[in-house]
Amino acid sequence: MRSGFVSAGGDLRVFGSDYRIHLRHPLGPTGIVPPILLRDEAVATSANTFSRRGEMPDEIGHLIEPRTKVAWRGESSVTVRCKSCLIADALTKVVLFGGDSAEAVLSQYDSVAIVLEVQAPDLAV
Repeated sequence: MRSGFVSAGGDLRVFGSDYRIHLRHPLGPTGIVPPILLRDEAVATSANTFSRRGEMPDEIGHLIEPRTKVAWRGESSVTVRCKSCLIADALTKVVLFGGDSAEAVLSQYDSVAIVLEVQAPDLAV
C-alpha cells in the first residue's frame, strides 16, 4: 500500500498521503475544532469525554493522576502528534500530568501537543 491510515481507538497513524483529521471536542462530537493535516505521522488523544461513570461528585474517569493515585476529573483533552502511536499515547499523559517538564519531553520526541480546554460559561450578569 502506498498510503492509508490505521485507527486504534484514540490513536491514529497515517502514511503516504495527506489526511485531514478532525479532533473531537472534549464536550462532545458537536464541538467545532478546526481539522489538522497529517502526513506520515501519528496522533493520540487522552480525555475523559467518553469514560466518565456516575454523576458529580462521584464521577470518575479512566485516567489516574500518578502523584495522588486519584482519578483525574479534568474536562480538557490532550492530543499529541509525532511519528509513533505508542509514543504519542504515552506523551498525552506526560502533558496531562507532567507539569513544567512536559514541554522538554515533547521536544525530545519531536512532538507537538494540542490541548483543548473546556471553558466555564460566563455567568456575569
